[in-house]
Amino acid sequence: MKQFLNYLAIGLGIGLWLFLIKCYDNRTSTNYREQVLEHSDRYEIGEGDHVFICNGTNSHAYHSYTECGGLKSCRATVEEVTFDWAENDERTPCHYCVK
Repeated sequence: MKQFLNYLAIGLGIGLWLFLIKCYDNRTSTNYREQVLEHSDRYEIGEGDHVFICNGTNSHAYHSYTECGGLKSCRATVEEVTFDWAENDERTPCHYCVK
């Protein structure tokens, strides 16, 4: 009985490990990214609207809200600016939160 429980525990551990690998593979697939973009909250931005930017040296996009996944990696400060300012600064729309 003890040996059976050991084998069962090992089998469950291996099964869990394989399941987690499969879940990770699904999250990194192109299909997963397309589903996230399709179901995310994306907003139209226009003249007079306010947007959010990261002041980091490598940042290039503007965002419609501060909780956007594109701003999560910002290591600098996040600043609220006008849409016109972001366009004049040659910022591009975030593909997660801006239509």
